[in-house]
Amino acid sequence: MFPTSILQGTYNQSSGGGSSTDINSVPATLGHIAELNSKLYSPSANTNMYESTNSGTTWSNFTAVTTSLQNAHTYSIVTESNRLVFADNSLDIVTFDGVNNVSTINWINSGPTLAYIRKLGSRYYVSENLSGGNATYYTTSSALNTGWTSIGTGTASKWIEEGNGAEIYDNGSKLVRSTNGFSTSTDIFGFVTATNVQLLTDGNNNWVRFGGGNQFRISTDNGVNWTTKYMIEAGGSYPNSIVREAADTGSSFYYNNKFYFLNSNSSNGYTPGKRFYSLPTSEFSSTYPEVTVEYDFNVSTNSELQGQGYTTIIPLYITRIDSKAYVSAFDNSLSGTVTPLLFIIDL
Repeated sequence: MFPTSILQGTYNQSSGGGSSTDINSVPATLGHIAELNSKLYSPSANTNMYESTNSGTTWSNFTAVTTSLQNAHTYSIVTESNRLVFADNSLDIVTFDGVNNVSTINWINSGPTLAYIRKLGSRYYVSENLSGGNATYYTTSSALNTGWTSIGTGTASKWIEEGNGAEIYDNGSKLVRSTNGFSTSTDIFGFVTATNVQLLTDGNNNWVRFGGGNQFRISTDNGVNWTTKYMIEAGGSYPNSIVREAADTGSSFYYNNKFYFLNSNSSNGYTPGKRFYSLPTSEFSSTYPEVTVEYDFNVSTNSELQGQGYTTIIPLYITRIDSKAYVSAFDNSLSGTVTPLLFIIDL
């Protein structure tokens, strides 16, 4: 049985890293969260869209959105001043104005679903899933129903990012870098093949690529050259404190001179999984960059979670809005009861 305070909404505590954290019960396991018109929205595992008008404390089913949604397909919600843009469970791009205007645009090809949708500069990018799809596309049309142009056969990707004049996409085993919108490009090899990748930049020549197990790679020259590194927990030593950083695509962000990420849900034999870390850019020059535990989702190692009725908390997706990190999660009890949760962590 969960304590009354949690069932009704919010339970406040400090995180593993010392920041204030609210734990909220939610009506369904949420996906990534986006802000529009001072309200929060999230797709969910039960295919509904949910809305919060109080910064994530409570959520309600937003019935105006009736298209079939799935949180795993919307980790790349595009937030614009007047709408949200995401992909649904079918072959569609969906736009939502935060009131009741939902527009569905069928994808130009039949068969492959879309891996993501991103807006970088004036371009909207999508990629067909690697299984069945074969290309990354872009358009500059905000209508999203015209002008889609392939950047080339065989360019399907898992993620794309832009920083300081360079665009880089990751297909899971290599990066492809361009400075002219992929009119020409350079392949960059040497990456551990990963199902889920996290490619980020601070926009100031520093890049990081998570997703390869115990190793990750960094660049300090805007993605031209890359160095393989091992991270260790702050205060630890190599190899006893190696951090495994492989997590779901979209489970990371850059904010205020730090790269934040969720690591794997399983241990690598050195450090536990299910932790939320920060990697300062100042650590890039270290032989073994040190990362700080911002929050520990392991009930057995976080005393502040003990005695609250939790059994096994599984963090899923993370989103930054202003100076807060929103982590969608659930607790799985010994009896198999799943309790959806939302952690709101001050950064």
